[in-house]
Amino acid sequence: MKVALVNSKDSPRGRYLLECMEAGCRAHGDTCEWIQQEVFDDAPKTLAWCDVAMQICYANKKFELSTSPGKRRQGDFRRMIDDEMKRQRKRLVTIDTGFVRNQTEFELEVAFKEGRHILDFTKPETFKEVKSFNLSDPATYDAVQAKIYYEVGFDGLKREADYCNSNALGDRWEKLQTELKPWNSKPGGYLLFLCQTFHGQSSQAIDIYEHYRRCATELRKLSRLPFLVRHHPRNSKIRGRGTRLDKDRRAIEQQSLGGFKNWSYSSEVFLADDLAGAAGAVCYSSNAGVTAIIHGVPLYGTAPIAMAHDCATLHWDTLHPSMPERRPWAYRLAYAQWNCAEMKSGECWAHLRPHALLHKPGKVT
Repeated sequence: MKVALVNSKDSPRGRYLLECMEAGCRAHGDTCEWIQQEVFDDAPKTLAWCDVAMQICYANKKFELSTSPGKRRQGDFRRMIDDEMKRQRKRLVTIDTGFVRNQTEFELEVAFKEGRHILDFTKPETFKEVKSFNLSDPATYDAVQAKIYYEVGFDGLKREADYCNSNALGDRWEKLQTELKPWNSKPGGYLLFLCQTFHGQSSQAIDIYEHYRRCATELRKLSRLPFLVRHHPRNSKIRGRGTRLDKDRRAIEQQSLGGFKNWSYSSEVFLADDLAGAAGAVCYSSNAGVTAIIHGVPLYGTAPIAMAHDCATLHWDTLHPSMPERRPWAYRLAYAQWNCAEMKSGECWAHLRPHALLHKPGKVT
């Protein structure tokens, strides 16, 4: 099989992930070739030779493609690759943030253990380098490659992707050593808003702040519990590229919750600490919703693209929702994500490879 490795996230971490997938593909005897952004205008010819392509991050279609080569973004490149692979009726593997034991969770855990609090929602600080894991230093990656999981699936993002996991067994879930906590059926506490990033790939079709407002309006019809708002980690200084926190707060206060009483911002670093006191949570598509379901916290306002959608509350008539059996969902979830060691060994590709060739549109060989 001929595999195109599309360098659509030109960072040390992005290249490392593709190098791991390359090693896994070659372990199965496949031919790999790297595609750089310089071939932007020659995508049909560049992709004609391959059977399947792989890239980091899914195309964000909120923005129109730039017509000026000098103004093109990495996002334009991803969009072009996605569109061309669909036109050629070929599959595109996307590697993105995992759902359980993902990179953000690992960074926070390491930072906390080393006394380096790189995320503080009350007083965002500048980035402090974590010694044992440095995003800009590939030499640190091998030491943690089995600890961080990434979403790996065909032709989409989150629940819209194909992970070839419909009949998943429990072996990978057991490997994660993650407990499904009992559903929280106790009244009291607060209703936790799990916020999104700006212009996120899975929330680009809506006004996310208007969505928060609608959710708050519906929840206020049911309960007078206080609202607790948790910003998305990417809107703080977790990665040291500045903060969007002030902008996020202004939008929440002016467009979402400013007209409501009895609400506040969370100052907790770890999501689990906020979930511990939550009677329910609002989540559109963030992977924080997965963590909420694992902790037994009912979700409201969840989009079909969200990985937590199958276990979320899809109606607004009760704060005592049905609480489905989560184990089959958890088994599928575990087969939707892989760590770098599994990518490098070929275990990840062994799972996806039999489904990589589209015999006909909608049919997988």
